Amino acid sequence: MRKFIVFLYLAFLGFSLLVPFPSFAFMVEDSLHGFRVDLPGSYIVSASSKLGKVIIRHRCGAGGLSVFVLKRARSRDPLYSLRIVALPAREALYKRHKKGALALLEGTYLDFVPYFDTEYAQAISSQGMAGRPAKALVLLERGNKHDLVILALPPPGASMREFSQILRKFKLFKPKVRYRSLPIQSNVFGFPAAFVDLPKGWQIEGGFLPTRLMEVPELRLLGERGGASFHLIGYQYTFMADPMMPMGMAQAIDPTSGQFIPIAQSFSSPEEMILFYLEAFGVQGEPEIRPIASEPLPMNPAITLVTYRLTSRGPVKLFGFCPLQEAFQPLPDGSQIASWNGFLYLAWGEGEEFAKAFGTLSSLLINPQWAEANFKAALGEARAEMAHRQWMWQEFKKTHDYIKRLHREEMTAEQVFQEEMARGLCNILSDYTYVRDPETGEVFHIQDEAQEYWRHEEGEILGIAEGEIEPAELESMGWHRLQVRLEGFGKW
Repeated sequence: MRKFIVFLYLAFLGFSLLVPFPSFAFMVEDSLHGFRVDLPGSYIVSASSKLGKVIIRHRCGAGGLSVFVLKRARSRDPLYSLRIVALPAREALYKRHKKGALALLEGTYLDFVPYFDTEYAQAISSQGMAGRPAKALVLLERGNKHDLVILALPPPGASMREFSQILRKFKLFKPKVRYRSLPIQSNVFGFPAAFVDLPKGWQIEGGFLPTRLMEVPELRLLGERGGASFHLIGYQYTFMADPMMPMGMAQAIDPTSGQFIPIAQSFSSPEEMILFYLEAFGVQGEPEIRPIASEPLPMNPAITLVTYRLTSRGPVKLFGFCPLQEAFQPLPDGSQIASWNGFLYLAWGEGEEFAKAFGTLSSLLINPQWAEANFKAALGEARAEMAHRQWMWQEFKKTHDYIKRLHREEMTAEQVFQEEMARGLCNILSDYTYVRDPETGEVFHIQDEAQEYWRHEEGEILGIAEGEIEPAELESMGWHRLQVRLEGFGKW
């Protein structure tokens, strides 16, 4: 549970420790923020007005392109503005060109945090890359009133060539759609959980649902012929390999409540589960679903983080991505436990509506303050739940031990009873009985020929008929009565 909560926290921030698959590009246009790009498979876009920049992010989180605009400085020398841009770097080499200037920046990955966002900072911190050396290329192009700045920071193992292919088809244009930057409030913490740039005429439906552990997203941003959405999805399957009665149980997250509920079907792959949710959300057609990156979870190699990208080029264009936590656990007895949990981001629409939808999706910005508070609350609830489960286990163990002890005592008593009954029956058949001296505890096996047995203080045993001699008379002569039991006296 705790590991799953950590994954949710990282995924809320958009962070992923993923290694890319072979790239495949998809042309997208953002009519809110004014750009078009042929997006490779291992990249996603963030373009919130809160950021003030367009970030074409590598899925590993620790690299990408950062595009932003600066108000033109009074100085006509482009190197003046570029030196200001390069201030966070430790070293810089500059070169003028006919439209502006270039700079090669050197430093650590930590030095480049100001050019990116929270996700970048989280990524380099989690991957232990903050102090590693890094190089970035900065291009500054002069405009009439503003300067365009493009910073390219390759992630580990990548080269500038991949960025040059992206920039070749990256186009900026004047935004076509008016929008409002709106907060989406948390129902639990009282401050915004996220921010979004919403086109004029669009509506917000749903939000962040409080569940037993944490707030989860069920957010729909809808226009007339398009929309964007952000959902928590999940599936768990358990197969019990009982030779007498094998059985399987499947459950999936209900989008309306954020809770797991039993379902009557099972899925053979994550792609099949994603299609199930697309149908539940009313998305038409079957998009192409491809894994774009995969990496074992650092804290548990048995769990893999896989990101899928969804694309459809039909009349209703669709784009989305889905980071999933995938786990499969075979058990020694042949039983199996499988689970796929994560988030689904979608944008769809016809024609220009898709450009609005993509711009809306790319502007969705999770508030780091909310993500941290949500994570801490969920972790606290998980700890409380684990403490309660431990208490329940201890109580169960106490009850179990008590029942075990009662059962053991009952079995012992039953065994003693059976032994005594057997001895009693044998004595009846053999005309023998057991007598016990209550003063010394001695037990004697004697022939049963009287009704009462007495013993003298010198050790002699006397058998008489009941009432034959008064007990007081016998006692006055030094005799005392013995106890008689056909079945014996056991351990008394």
